[in-house]
Amino acid sequence: MESQEQHRIRLIISITYLVIGVLGLYSYMFLFLVPILTIPLIRHHLSVPLDIKSYVLDLSTVTIIFLIGSVSDALIFATQIILPSYVLIMAYKSNQLKYPQIWMLLTTVIWAGLVVTLFGMESLGVSYISVLIHVIDEVFLTLEMNITNLFGELTLDEFETITMILAIQKEIMRDCLWAFLFGFGAILALINIQVTKRFSNTVFSNKVSFMQVFEYRLSRFTLVLLLMGLLLFIYSTNVTLVVIGINIFLIMVYLYFITSIFALTSLILKRKAPPWYHMLILICFFVMVSSVPYLVLLYGIIDTIFNIRKVDIVV
Repeated sequence: MESQEQHRIRLIISITYLVIGVLGLYSYMFLFLVPILTIPLIRHHLSVPLDIKSYVLDLSTVTIIFLIGSVSDALIFATQIILPSYVLIMAYKSNQLKYPQIWMLLTTVIWAGLVVTLFGMESLGVSYISVLIHVIDEVFLTLEMNITNLFGELTLDEFETITMILAIQKEIMRDCLWAFLFGFGAILALINIQVTKRFSNTVFSNKVSFMQVFEYRLSRFTLVLLLMGLLLFIYSTNVTLVVIGINIFLIMVYLYFITSIFALTSLILKRKAPPWYHMLILICFFVMVSSVPYLVLLYGIIDTIFNIRKVDIVV
């Protein structure tokens, strides 16, 4: 009887996803709201194991949305709802994975899903990539048109220099779109974990604490990726490899930077001192982050190599 009730609930969840997909709402839904839709699936399967029936039901839902709705809705549902849900369900039930590891794993899955969705739509003649590039172009066009308002009266040489710098920055932004999407994926993953933990209050999700982000370091293999990206960017003569290289490099830089911020913050908070002292040091620290970010990045690399904080969680 209980099993039948569980199957009925699962069917209702899938029908709800199907209706949303057929109506074409996934394509119009702001991506920050998508993690909320993973809550019913995750909450259900934290108490009910994923089985072949669940996989078939989800695959059928994706197929029907694809046939009746739209390709974009089917891709978004599969890559931003189903796959992240599976990852979190399996991660929460694992006794091995900690919060930072789940966060990075989910970030990679969401980022890969975004890339697949963008290229999938590109192959069908719907270029979301062109839309994103157009937005970047429009932002920099607005900046170029308001140089005088932003910088005041300029000589011709100063005007040409600023215009050249903006043009270089625009090209970097266009080429590094995939690295920025990774950062966006990290934000989505963080929201996803926090939301599902809040509304899936179970023994599994309670084993994973946000405070664990202050107790991890990156794997030394990331140094290989950092170096590989840098070498591809500097020495490759193939444009595609150069773009791949700079994106790999920037993703690694992003990871080291975030890890360094958490690491240094944990060192500050661990010191026995009054709250006002912690607050003052944190303010000084974040001022330093904005003024000399390379020092923060360097600490992340050193901590990865030598494990200065002697932490056990490795991502």
